[in-house]
Amino acid sequence: MPEGKDAVWERVVEFFAANNLSIKTIEKDSGIVAAERMITSPRGDSTVAAWASCGAAPLEVPVRQAVDLNVFVKPQGSGTQVTVNTRITEMRQFANDPLVTVTCNSNGTLERMVLDAAQGR
Repeated sequence: MPEGKDAVWERVVEFFAANNLSIKTIEKDSGIVAAERMITSPRGDSTVAAWASCGAAPLEVPVRQAVDLNVFVKPQGSGTQVTVNTRITEMRQFANDPLVTVTCNSNGTLERMVLDAAQGR
């Protein structure tokens, strides 16, 4: 991105606040913002469904979904580089069996949303 780190950083932090993502680590000097979001009682039309595919399990019921989001903002030349890493999981249960956690496959939507916000779009 052609802008300086400070401007990009402010927009990234605003994105977290605007999207109800709880920041668990924020270190401007090192350029990292880490957040998490837990969704209880998810439905098929949940936010996570727009961000990732968790696969189908006909007999298991989704109980919780979790999103871990790490954004790295660092100067690069006369601009700024932004890197977005996500980990999305879904906890499922069948009857009274123990919870099963599956890793979901991101479709890139959440990452694109962060990058768009960082660019001021």
